[in-house]
Amino acid sequence: MSKSAILLVSNPTHYTNALDFVAQFNSEIDRFELLIVSEFTAGIEEINRGINELPWYSSQTFTNYRMSGYLGWRKTYAILVKEILAKDFDYYVISNFSDPLHYLLCLKLRADNKQIIALDDGTPTLKDLWNRRLNLDYKTYHLPSFKVLLRILFVTKTFLPFCKTIDKLIFFSIFQVEPMGQDSLIYNEMILSKQRAVPALLRKEEVYFLGSQMVDKGLVNMTVYLNSLKKISAYFENIGLKVKYIMHRAASEKIIEEVSKILEVTSFPSPIESVISDSETKPIAVGSFFSSALFSLRELDPDLRLYAFKFRDDEIIGNAVETKDYIQLVYQTLILDARINVIPLDNILMDKSNVK
Repeated sequence: MSKSAILLVSNPTHYTNALDFVAQFNSEIDRFELLIVSEFTAGIEEINRGINELPWYSSQTFTNYRMSGYLGWRKTYAILVKEILAKDFDYYVISNFSDPLHYLLCLKLRADNKQIIALDDGTPTLKDLWNRRLNLDYKTYHLPSFKVLLRILFVTKTFLPFCKTIDKLIFFSIFQVEPMGQDSLIYNEMILSKQRAVPALLRKEEVYFLGSQMVDKGLVNMTVYLNSLKKISAYFENIGLKVKYIMHRAASEKIIEEVSKILEVTSFPSPIESVISDSETKPIAVGSFFSSALFSLRELDPDLRLYAFKFRDDEIIGNAVETKDYIQLVYQTLILDARINVIPLDNILMDKSNVK
């Protein structure tokens, strides 16, 4: 019997994971349809240029209107209703599960007893797995900020606190966290990503440091962030490695301006995993504060050195969505990974013997 799936993606990283999902299940599912709701379409187009035959039975792209506030949310929700809720599929593969509109979409799908698969979203998926494991999903997703509650109510006529939680969810993820209750996990084997990876012919004496939105989101203050980058630059320059700062796709102009005074700044439209995998010339190392790309690169490039630099606990501010507990959870997961060197920023020594 023919099986179908709709995949909803919001950025190039989701799109890469969607392609890996298709590669892993193309023997079980006959038809894959794609819905892109994103302003980051340049990265997706870049990924497509490296694929001879795209797997999509149909594909639609909508720019993300949500930056324009209430009206944007209305337009986005109308797209989700028309292209997903109003159609019938065997599997609904949804990225960015904790996004309020995507979460509401999953609530409505589950109310109709549909099969929902939460598509790998990096460290936010790790957070979602643990929230459900610890029975924090109602508190986390049904009781967001008052502003979000009101916007959801006005846009969708739904009051989240009155809704039942999702009783059953399938995660597609690189994180092997044992789910609880009726939840289950399908390990993301990254099949297509591994097939596309090009062997390194040259390792450049440089480090790609992955920029973040930590300051823009209020997770740390600007001074702490910039001083940390100075330390990291000195740490690698001590052994002759140049640090190149890879700008986050949603970084503010202020962050880019300030970081440019310290490091060389560059950007890529596609995810860093694709940039490194697709090139015969690769950096010798990749560093970040806690990017989920470290976990993916661990699987794609066994010779790449991976570093995560850890802030002091009192330097982490956190916000309502990315709390201090969430950031600590990511750091603990990084520490448990034998391939990733987690270095407390306060412990940086400039002696060569301390750099792995």
